Amino acid sequence: MRFLGCSLNLGSVILILLSKFVSMLPIGLVVGFGRLMGLVWYYLIPIRVGLARQNVERVYGDSLSQSEKAAIVRGSCVSWATTVVEGFRMPKLLEPAELARMDAPDFHILEAAKDRKKGTCVVTLHLSNFEMMVGYMTIHGLPLHVIYRDLKSKSAHDFWNLVRKKTGVLTLPPRRSKEAIREVMQKGEMVGFAVDQHMPKYRSIVCQFLGHVVSTSPAPSKFALEAGGELVLVYTYRSKKDYTKHIFKAENFKFETPFETMKENVRHNTQRLNDRMEQIIHAHPEEWLWHHKRFKVHDAPDGWDIPEELVPLLSKKP
Repeated sequence: MRFLGCSLNLGSVILILLSKFVSMLPIGLVVGFGRLMGLVWYYLIPIRVGLARQNVERVYGDSLSQSEKAAIVRGSCVSWATTVVEGFRMPKLLEPAELARMDAPDFHILEAAKDRKKGTCVVTLHLSNFEMMVGYMTIHGLPLHVIYRDLKSKSAHDFWNLVRKKTGVLTLPPRRSKEAIREVMQKGEMVGFAVDQHMPKYRSIVCQFLGHVVSTSPAPSKFALEAGGELVLVYTYRSKKDYTKHIFKAENFKFETPFETMKENVRHNTQRLNDRMEQIIHAHPEEWLWHHKRFKVHDAPDGWDIPEELVPLLSKKP
């Protein structure tokens, strides 16, 4: 079967039909079902819940009570289950009423960066419904190019490609993407990055994050500094008064260049970016993706190029 120029298998067709069904339901019902699924995940299907508990414990330790740490893990399960369910409504973002669920008081920052045409790296983290935020940006006319890794499920991969195509997200190939990113920057357009997760050695540098030694992608700082471009940090979180509403925040990230070499300046600004993302996570811990092996370098540092000033952190055991 072909749809929007794409060849689809049966699984993709089922996901499209499910998307149409979910899009017809009241948003309160959809979000309520997502929250319920999050509680089922937390209490009854504990896939990666143990890992999330370990991550929360090693970051917060004795600074929070056991009930407070449990609330973070439970909230994370609820937030991400709701995000998955909301994902089936993504095609509905083209409707004004659906777009209105996202309040974006800082959107002018992105529009100004677009108008300056210097090339902009748009950086985000896995916090709340960041896919909806990306769709919001492209529907409002931002020329945003994003690198997406292939999903293991072909059905899910094809479905999400259709959703991104419909909402105007411009995709870049996940392999040999450096030249493609440089071309986008040279045209004065935007490239999106999510840099809060573990990265393989050949694509990362070692920095500090959440009190641990981690691998981090230097790509946003590197490409923006090389091109004389800009960097804007964006993130979203749910309204505490109405869980169907999202707050979309954007802030200019001003580069510092205190060192003589590009390599040192890239590392300096990558660490600064990590520090800012850490602050955001601490402000909204229940909405970050804790279900990820973020601290692989800290737990197995052999073979990694760890800066001397970070070595003492390795004494912190999980």
